[in-house]
Amino acid sequence: MMNNQKTPYGHELNAQIGERLVELRKEDNIGQDTVAKVCKVSVAAVSNWENGKGMKVENLANVARLFGVRSDWLIFGKKPKR
Repeated sequence: MMNNQKTPYGHELNAQIGERLVELRKEDNIGQDTVAKVCKVSVAAVSNWENGKGMKVENLANVARLFGVRSDWLIFGKKPKR
């Protein structure tokens, strides 16, 4: 998969990733603007991710690093989280 492609998951999985991103932001008290800055995207892009629109694989990795979580937790909800 090329880096500019979005994650090849169904809408339901993208929605779950978005829900976990919101959960992380709330737990760590981090705004969408901070996530956007770290991932070098717009705040609108982060909002889209949180609303189940999917994200590029590189951004998924950046989000996992930012919050110190495992990418498989972010994608699938598999524990352990960190």
